[in-house]
This record gives sequence, C-alpha cells and structure tokens, in this order.
Amino acid sequence: PPTAPLRFGVLGLGAIAQTAHLPVLSKMRGVQIAALCDNDAAKARGIAQRFGAAHWCTDIDELVELDLDALIVCSPNHAHEVHVLSALKAGLHVLAE
Repeated sequence: PPTAPLRFGVLGLGAIAQTAHLPVLSKMRGVQIAALCDNDAAKARGIAQRFGAAHWCTDIDELVELDLDALIVCSPNHAHEVHVLSALKAGLHVLAE
C-alpha cells in the first residue's frame, strides 16, 4: 500500500535552502515540501509558490505547530540552537544545516 509522503518544513530561505535543499526535496519521491518559513514574508511567499509548498509563514512558533514530519533548519548559525530546540520540543525530526 502507498505510504503518505514525508512532510518537510524548511526554516530560513537563504542561498543554501534555495540552491541545495529545496531543489533536492522537490525531486524526491515520497517527500512533500509542506511549509517554508523566513522572516521576510515576500521571500517566503514567493519561494513557497516556486516550490509548491502548501504553507508559508514568518514565525517558527507557527511553523512547528503545523503537521510536519521533519524540519531543515537553514537559519543563520547563531539562531540554530533555539530553532532546533523548538523543533525537537514539537516532536519533529531535525536537520541543522
């Protein structure tokens, strides 16, 4: 029987997210880019449209409340600790860039 896709979120939509993570995720079978988050709303909205993400936001608290399986943290290094801990507290699998 078919299984549901893994629902990924990406936090921080800078160069590494746009040139590495999102293009790869978009080509993987069994994966859905479910949500994107960046403090720049226009960037988040535009990249969500480009990669077919169902949801975008500007706040990590909103992001971790969504129905996600995993989060890729691409925020600036100094913010990784708080972002990773928030995602883990929400029960998500986490990849920190």
